[in-house]
Amino acid sequence: MQKNIKRDFGSFHASNVQELLELPESEYQPPAFPVNIPRFTDYQLETGQCCRCNHFLLEEDCTFINHGAFGGVLREAMDTAQEWQRYVERQPLRFYDRELLPHLVYVTRRLAKFVRCDPTDLVLVINVTTAINSVVRGLDLKKGDIIYILNVTYGAVKKLLQYVCEVTGAVLQEVQLNFPITSKDQVISLVEESLQPGVKLAVFDHIPSNAPVILPLMEIIGVCKNRGIPVLVDGAHALGALPLDLKTLDPDYYVSNAHKWFCCPKGSAFLYVRKELKSQTRPLIISHGFGSGFNSEFIWAGNLLTSLWHTKLAAPKEMFGCMALVELPHHLYTSDTAATYSTGEALQNQLYHQYNIEVPVKCIQGKLYVRISCHIYNELAEYEKLGKCILEMCTTKQKASAKKSEISDVHNCTNESGSGCELKQKQ
Repeated sequence: MQKNIKRDFGSFHASNVQELLELPESEYQPPAFPVNIPRFTDYQLETGQCCRCNHFLLEEDCTFINHGAFGGVLREAMDTAQEWQRYVERQPLRFYDRELLPHLVYVTRRLAKFVRCDPTDLVLVINVTTAINSVVRGLDLKKGDIIYILNVTYGAVKKLLQYVCEVTGAVLQEVQLNFPITSKDQVISLVEESLQPGVKLAVFDHIPSNAPVILPLMEIIGVCKNRGIPVLVDGAHALGALPLDLKTLDPDYYVSNAHKWFCCPKGSAFLYVRKELKSQTRPLIISHGFGSGFNSEFIWAGNLLTSLWHTKLAAPKEMFGCMALVELPHHLYTSDTAATYSTGEALQNQLYHQYNIEVPVKCIQGKLYVRISCHIYNELAEYEKLGKCILEMCTTKQKASAKKSEISDVHNCTNESGSGCELKQKQ
């Protein structure tokens, strides 16, 4: 029987969250649910268009192969979230004062089981950015302290770290990971050679957003531990895309979004903190709680595009999960000059406006890549469409370049030799 738990949240008529989380499973009693909760385990597995129509809200005529950007919520999850919203507004005080906290405990305990960690080491947050801010702002950084990152670190995280370093006098060490990647050993060796003892914090993406290779975290974290360096893992793209076992992985901090590959409504994420470090990690907003304690076709999608375009993947295929980085044909941009961010942005917009294809184009070290995503609702035909549209764009660009070159030759020749040039063109 569940013992009486003290109340320690101001006027809230709810039990102390920390003590509810600490209860052994045999003593814990889940709260009653006032709304219908979907049981996804009872579903028959559907894939492709059938799954898309029945379980997602995506527009039918859009070739959507960019799930990695903002995810795509399951229809049942959205319906349940809206049902919760309506329930809350029928009697807001009852929900916030008596029911909210026990339900948050329930979710935290279930999620902790899923990612294999102690529920007291896990907190729910609205997104990964919030979680990372909480960790970094809690560091006691001093002038000269070093924060270590790779160049594939997410842009917003880089900006946060740059700001914190400017304010504290700490130093941001950014190490370049070159593409294409030949093997995971390339990444491990780079970290071993460039990571020096005494670094205050090392930050790694589990699956970098721009270059979605699965980094060899087990080995990287091992290197950091041997040198006494705490590790923060940005796993924004991991939950739902990879099996997560935080007990085995053993990072110091781990953050992930639930709205991407886990297909939850927007505004759901988690932060894991090792027990010894929890005292220095504080929420960005202080309130009452303070002090209380995939489908196999995806492999073929990447191979299909590289064969069609005569290009390569940015890394070995075993280093990709639900996203892959496929090099675009050089014919799409001037081959004698390096591609730029603007070049990629223009191509991405053309794919969207001309072909209704939603896929990001990434510029990495002077080359352009498409970052294709694959979820359970995608079909091989969508990647075939992308492949053909890119070839069509190449053909159009080559014809335009050839015509431009011909006009230029005629113009130059006419200026130099008049009628003699006209005779040459006729021949």
